[in-house]
Amino acid sequence: MPVLDLEAELVEEVGEVIDDPLAFVQRFFPWGRGPLENHAGPKTWQADSLAGIRDHLANPTTRYTPYMEAIASGHGIGKSAHMGMVTSWGMSVCPDCKVVVTAGTGAQLSTKTVPEISKWFKLLANSHWFDVRATSIRSKMPGHELA
Repeated sequence: MPVLDLEAELVEEVGEVIDDPLAFVQRFFPWGRGPLENHAGPKTWQADSLAGIRDHLANPTTRYTPYMEAIASGHGIGKSAHMGMVTSWGMSVCPDCKVVVTAGTGAQLSTKTVPEISKWFKLLANSHWFDVRATSIRSKMPGHELA
């Protein structure tokens, strides 16, 4: 009987959603369990935004151009959670991916945005791929730790 290589299977599954952040988010977060037990998936607007990125990447005319989207809203609708989802997808599918996160103030960045993004990385099925720290998230892949 062959021994299952769960890590190789996980790498293969992540590769299946390399161009689809919505599928990644739906597949690699524990929707309906633990901290997400009251959620079946991302909020409608988050899913629409993730689908927008997917569609941008699928279009040969726009694929190699920046994808720009502005999300204007009040407090507490899930913008930082959305950033956690997008960044976790990007860093999972693109070796040496770098993400710069900004906020209106340093306090907002350190007390709201970064902790929320870190929370989403820790929920990932492949969270063991990352070293999540207070001010950075780095790959644990040999040779890519400092990328």
